[in-house]
Amino acid sequence: MFAYIKLAIAGFVLAAFGVLSVTGAFGGAPPEPSIDSSYSGMARIVSNKYLVIHDVKGPEEKVRMAIIEINSGKIDAYEPVKIDWGLYEFADDFEAMCTLSRSNSGNNLEVLVTESRSYKSKSPNVRTSKGNIYRIEVNARTNEGKVTSIYDLPSQTGKTQIEGMTCVKKGQNTIIIIAERKGNPPLFSWALLNSANTLNWEVLMNVALPFDFKHGIQRSISALHTCPDNTVWAAATYEHENPEDKGPFLSIIYQLGTVDVSDAIPVINPPGKNEIRVYTKKVEGLASSGPTGCNLVGVTDDEALGGVYLPLN
Repeated sequence: MFAYIKLAIAGFVLAAFGVLSVTGAFGGAPPEPSIDSSYSGMARIVSNKYLVIHDVKGPEEKVRMAIIEINSGKIDAYEPVKIDWGLYEFADDFEAMCTLSRSNSGNNLEVLVTESRSYKSKSPNVRTSKGNIYRIEVNARTNEGKVTSIYDLPSQTGKTQIEGMTCVKKGQNTIIIIAERKGNPPLFSWALLNSANTLNWEVLMNVALPFDFKHGIQRSISALHTCPDNTVWAAATYEHENPEDKGPFLSIIYQLGTVDVSDAIPVINPPGKNEIRVYTKKVEGLASSGPTGCNLVGVTDDEALGGVYLPLN
């Protein structure tokens, strides 16, 4: 009886959103039982290969990054990336990722990967910090990564964890934008990464969400991505409470705006109401499938059900 009521409530919430666009090409089996099969971020390597991250918890050695190869809309190959942490401690989690640079061949990438929040260690031998962004050089030919720098996250004035990050080129420099996962709108922060290799965070003001996410949506930001044309897309997700962590889920992929970097402070100009709705999946990573245009793809974290790759438009 109670199970029936829960399913009925979940069905009502999902049906209340209506259908605009529903993706139909789901695919990608878990890579293997010993590896977290859900995904929290992605970055394009070449047209059918992507760097992905896993949101595994705890400051210890685990598979946190991998390369997936896509064929016929599904994950056809999976290769873990071995990370050399150098002088830096293991991350507490990998929550979002964006690309700083990519070689023409696609074999070499430089990415930023962020933790979700401040971290307080239970061990005196492991760091306690307000959260880090890791700068990682990745060799996609040898499946190796090396942490070259870390940056502090801003002193968070919001109440929730960070789940979105995007990199936007500004001449020879890069603007980094991060967003917390809850709020209407959530807290956005930005910093300019320049030749001095430092980040000075400021709150990004006047970011307006194009939809009212008060009705059922639990995370108004679960992913951020800036396309080559500077349009910024985000994912919002709904997850029905389920003791087995099996959903149901709903994702709304929506255009947050177009980022203007011509002035000293970046501005995200509001768009029309462009959206893609994905039922039964929780999208937590977005990327463009090519070097031009804005053909979106995504990866999901469907909790106990694992994760998949999704062509979105």
